[in-house]
Amino acid sequence: MSKPVRLHSGEEGAIFGQSGKKWFAGSAVVPSDGSAGYEPGCVYVHTDGVAGTALYINDGTGTSCDFNAMSAAGGIDLNGLTATAAELNAHADASGRIVNVAAAATALALTNTLHANRLVVVPIITGAGLTITLPAATGSGDIYRVLNNGVQTVSLTITGLAGDLFHGRADVFTATITEGPDSFLADGTDDIKYTFNITTMGGIGKDEAELIDIATDAWLVHIRAYGSGTLATGFA
Repeated sequence: MSKPVRLHSGEEGAIFGQSGKKWFAGSAVVPSDGSAGYEPGCVYVHTDGVAGTALYINDGTGTSCDFNAMSAAGGIDLNGLTATAAELNAHADASGRIVNVAAAATALALTNTLHANRLVVVPIITGAGLTITLPAATGSGDIYRVLNNGVQTVSLTITGLAGDLFHGRADVFTATITEGPDSFLADGTDDIKYTFNITTMGGIGKDEAELIDIATDAWLVHIRAYGSGTLATGFA
């Protein structure tokens, strides 16, 4: 069991740890670099400080301190941060990087908060064909990725909203030996969806779709699909 901290009257309100070194202290003068007796991470209150120099932290050791202001110099100033909490979570929340779709799902509306910059994994769908709908294209730069993780028996469609056009291509590979891979372009004028139809347009497993919100009413799309038979475009 650790011993309780104790106050020391030398420095103002100094608090010592079990090691005998200070965890917290304060005075009008910040200790000089190289001084001993302060735990790494010790917080020091500079009682004569002003904004940006009122709190210091020991980035050094217990025998040779290195106190730096808790500001830009100390590396924790967030004043320049412009990202929202949702944007930070979209890129940095490791626990939410994989979004699994329910097998019985027939419709899924993607949102920035839950699906942007994540991987949406589709299992073998047990109900009717699944339609995945993208949010409105606004030029946010958000990336949506969809993986067909099973050999489907029903169709899978990824669609934009009315007027949000697809730009890009689909590279389709086939399990039929006599057929080679082929590429199909979204026409950029009226295509707003891609359908994996389980045969000629892909859908037999490990199909991938990457859709990037590049501008108002515009998605940049790259499809990698696996099908069979005489290959055809899934754009429409």
